[in-house]
Amino acid sequence: MKKTRTSLLAGDVTRRDLMRLMGVGAAAGALGMSGAQVLAQTPVAGDRPAITIGVQSMPDSLDPAIAGGSVVGARTLYSIYDYLLESDYLGGETPGLGSEIIPSLATSWTQIDDVTVEFVLRDDVTFHNGTKLTASDVKYSVDRIIAPDADPALAGNVGNFSTFDSIEVIDETTFRIITKAPDPALIQGLTYGAFWTVPQAHVEDVGNEVFGQMPVGTGPYQVTEFVPGDHLTMTAYDGYWGSPAAFSQVTIRVIPETATRIAGVQSNELQLITTVPPDQLAELAGDANVATMSIPIANCHIYFFNTKHPNVANKLVRQGLNRGFDRKAIIDSLWHGRADYMQSYQLERWGDFFNPARDPFAYDPDAAKALLEEGGYNGEEIVYTSHSGYYLLGVEAAQVIVASWQALGVNARLELTDGFVEDPENMMIHTWSNSLAPNDPVYTFWKWWGPNGTPQAQGFWTPEDARFNGELADTLLGSLDHAARVQAYQEILDIWDDEAPAGILYNQHETYVQRAEIGWQPYTIYGMDLRQQAIKK
Repeated sequence: MKKTRTSLLAGDVTRRDLMRLMGVGAAAGALGMSGAQVLAQTPVAGDRPAITIGVQSMPDSLDPAIAGGSVVGARTLYSIYDYLLESDYLGGETPGLGSEIIPSLATSWTQIDDVTVEFVLRDDVTFHNGTKLTASDVKYSVDRIIAPDADPALAGNVGNFSTFDSIEVIDETTFRIITKAPDPALIQGLTYGAFWTVPQAHVEDVGNEVFGQMPVGTGPYQVTEFVPGDHLTMTAYDGYWGSPAAFSQVTIRVIPETATRIAGVQSNELQLITTVPPDQLAELAGDANVATMSIPIANCHIYFFNTKHPNVANKLVRQGLNRGFDRKAIIDSLWHGRADYMQSYQLERWGDFFNPARDPFAYDPDAAKALLEEGGYNGEEIVYTSHSGYYLLGVEAAQVIVASWQALGVNARLELTDGFVEDPENMMIHTWSNSLAPNDPVYTFWKWWGPNGTPQAQGFWTPEDARFNGELADTLLGSLDHAARVQAYQEILDIWDDEAPAGILYNQHETYVQRAEIGWQPYTIYGMDLRQQAIKK
């Protein structure tokens, strides 16, 4: 697909220009209302209301093997499919942040040996087409992704199954997951990612492409209409085994313009909207008809380097760029404090895996200049590529970053595209995001940065230190000794921080606005739970 490119910030930028730019970025989401179109509200049906949700984007396919790893995919797929196990997000001290593992499609699990876990399925689960869920469907849902002859189009989430060897069906409701080596994070991993179950017979009958446009799952809602890029309509599936759907019908509409989404929820044309920039919240504070909710999301905005490009091939240059802008200032100015600074690829809620002494991104312009000089930087153009309109405040943050680099004397330029660029020959730096759930680096860090993750698999980075993919990976992924795993991850991060294949921007918060009467509770994941249990009474 042809990319539309726009170059910004060419030329010298003074400190005054930088501060002005940061001010502009903070208000950039405020759009005028002229020409805004409102959408018709879905009528109420039965004793449950209908709801229309405004989102900024939606996947082109609803196949979990394709869209399951994306932010916009998680929002929609969570209502259509179920995981084997679930995190009790409503449990714990703070609703939405709970992490206790509870049964879902699987009622129990038993460790048979170091590499084998046996699961028992509920016996009352049906797909939306009325067929009963069986262990064979679970096996098929994984095999279609990891089998040697799997459709390459379904490989987007193969990283979720990097430790899997096979799935063995015991009987209609019993199966075993067999891993290549002991997987201490397996149970955590089954609560998140792309492990949604699909009906084997139906998928084989209609084919992957048709299934992605009109999917069948076991979730609380069934798809009745899907127009990619425009809207998705789902109706309550009354045969659902779990907490019933809170709404008779859910319509999710793509409305890229923030101002239009806000106007829609204020007029009750929309009952819930996602991805609201923090600078818009003051305008909504006095409206008693709407409620605003922000929650730390299990995701981080980052950028990654094409370390094979000569302009950023030296790790010292990459380290200098990582130290050359003030993330905390971006959090304060653009995000109004609704994002969290990250000290490398780690979160405090990861427990022992968090090292408070680690901080490879600490802002230090003098150190940045020294690293750039030591790395042999001599005025080569550094192009930062951002996907326009995809990540909330992504362009505004990129503007600040590039301006900061220019203030250091770097010949930096911002390039906007209308899609993701995966060109190992020409791309230098590209925006991205990584999931941070569940709370184990195997299913977060390693999913993205191991051999099956985009940077290594696409050839943007190959670790210079062989221990990264070798002995340290073996310990992190396969040891049942927790202390050894913690030590291995610290050494993996030592390598990652030093080789600098990426820079983390922040762990952002997700902000929603809903009609006050809805009472919906968001979770720390992008998935939107629209069952009764997630509606406050």
